[in-house]
Amino acid sequence: MTKHIIAMLPAGFACSCGERGEGGERPTALASRHQLAALVQDAMNDSGPLVINCLVCNGESLLPATDDDTITTYASWLRSPCRLCGRKPSDIA
Repeated sequence: MTKHIIAMLPAGFACSCGERGEGGERPTALASRHQLAALVQDAMNDSGPLVINCLVCNGESLLPATDDDTITTYASWLRSPCRLCGRKPSDIA
């Protein structure tokens, strides 16, 4: 299991894995792309589930990383409300 806990910054993000994203885009869009890339990488490396966080309230979620349904898993998570704040990740990014 790996963790990619993201802290939002004024012009980007910082992840617990050490990666930082900065640029002219919306910071939440950059952070969301990083979350997807982390899930795909974990699925390819057979690393097991991935812990990521809500970009609004920082509530943590556990996503299973499987080769077969990685994109489907992420898409489902995007459309599901956060269990703590009720916001959908798709509405934030």
